Amino acid sequence: MTPSTNAQHNPLSLTVIGAGAMGLKHMRAACTNPAITLSAVFDRDEGRCKSTAEEFACIAATSLENACELAEAAVVATPT
Repeated sequence: MTPSTNAQHNPLSLTVIGAGAMGLKHMRAACTNPAITLSAVFDRDEGRCKSTAEEFACIAATSLENACELAEAAVVATPT
């Protein structure tokens, strides 16, 4: 099975850590890629996490560990 065929049947599940400006950019980009399913978001700000999850129709993870359990890959978009 070629990678593109595999992506059509089994999209990569992704979680985004950090729901700030860069996290939102990554989430928007993920939503345009049919090879990716946005599974979850986590942010220390619970309100921001919940509203972002609602906006992107994904799970609001309750902890960093929970976010990592919900997906095959993660984008870390937190301040340095």
